[in-house]
Amino acid sequence: MADAADQSQKLQWNWVGITFGMYVVFYLLPILVAGEVFGNFTIGMKGAVFIGAWSFGGAIILSAISGFLSKGITILEPAIAGVGLVVLWFIAYRVFIARYSEASILLDVPYLIGILVSIFLLSLLGAWYGERAQKMWRSKPPE
Repeated sequence: MADAADQSQKLQWNWVGITFGMYVVFYLLPILVAGEVFGNFTIGMKGAVFIGAWSFGGAIILSAISGFLSKGITILEPAIAGVGLVVLWFIAYRVFIARYSEASILLDVPYLIGILVSIFLLSLLGAWYGERAQKMWRSKPPE
């Protein structure tokens, strides 16, 4: 019994990695495809609406899925993965896109910190929802 309580108190790095992978595949790639980053760097109205909605909702949904699927309490793990995703995006943006456009001025330090805090908080909220759903749906006795 003490092992289970001790396990829930530790940071589960495997879920940081799993959630990071989920963010890359199901969060970042759809945004890149919708924004036509692989093409001419322009987005239409439908792409802009999708990117705006998924930037906000995707962080909550994917971290909720991660919190629901994991064993034990994993609220901080999706938030750490979200911060890692923002750092990866910032580095990739600087390397691949900013050198071809004038938009590199937009990603200064306060803007980056704002994005980091936003994704961290949205991921915490989503993971909390996932843990609540896990507690509510998985604790019902089998009929």
